[in-house]
Amino acid sequence: RIYTEMQALGLQPTAHDYDVVVHAAKRTGHLQEALQVWDAMQSHGVRIQGVYNPILSVCRQLQRWDLVVQIWREMRTFGNRLNKTMYMFVIEGCVMVRDVDAAEEAWESMVSAGFPPERKYYRTFCALLRLLHD
Repeated sequence: RIYTEMQALGLQPTAHDYDVVVHAAKRTGHLQEALQVWDAMQSHGVRIQGVYNPILSVCRQLQRWDLVVQIWREMRTFGNRLNKTMYMFVIEGCVMVRDVDAAEEAWESMVSAGFPPERKYYRTFCALLRLLHD
């Protein structure tokens, strides 16, 4: 709602505004608005490290797996880092769009970033890859 009001008033958000609005929209369950703000950020070439993880979470909640994979690729291009949970979201997204190579690449990236997977993640990853190969 905040972003919509800013647009109606003809105000151009700053990077900080985008950051605040995405976090607020996610926290209050306005997931579509968070995605709308993300799209606006993209069209204006605004990239904010702190927005990537929340927007990945929003995409996961909306089951926009294509965007999860797309955002992860952008993050890698610009050197942004993920936390362990976000890596698992990305791997799940890769599987959902049936991109085995990207899933394996995300897994390797997670491990080399210093996030050794727990046993449950190994099982999950293997199960997801089995789904892809079926």
